[in-house]
Amino acid sequence: MACNTGKNNKLIVTIRAKVEPKPELVELLRRYRDGLNVAIRWAVEVARAKGRVPTLSEIHKALYEPLRAMGLPSDIAATCYREALAVAKSYLANGAKGKTPVVKKLHMWLPKKAYRLRDGQLYITGGYKARVVGMEERYEEGKRKEAVLVYRGGDMYLYIAVEV
Repeated sequence: MACNTGKNNKLIVTIRAKVEPKPELVELLRRYRDGLNVAIRWAVEVARAKGRVPTLSEIHKALYEPLRAMGLPSDIAATCYREALAVAKSYLANGAKGKTPVVKKLHMWLPKKAYRLRDGQLYITGGYKARVVGMEERYEEGKRKEAVLVYRGGDMYLYIAVEV
């Protein structure tokens, strides 16, 4: 569990929930990673050609439909190109040294509207569902924010930011 103070001096903690890995969720994470790499590559190429980082509306117009065609639900496709834009901005701000960034690990950003936890189940936009095997119960009264779903070593975890 990590802690930091956010806006208005509220405490934001990260809680971890172990999720039962299902093949369809792992496949969704793979599609997200592949879409993220496509979006990063596109954003860096456009930035080099135009001399500036593309705007959010430019990246939406260029990548939303291709990401949806890759099988990503709408909220997750939007999150994917937003993460790609953040990675591209960071890469270019640091001098664009070396190769274009490539994402290898399976993870997925989940905005607050793209997931929910109810009755020991994780529901993700697009009809995905998995059982939550274990979760810290300390901050149930807090306001849940965005989350990151991570798959590594055969285990799947959901890291949730909670404002308390």
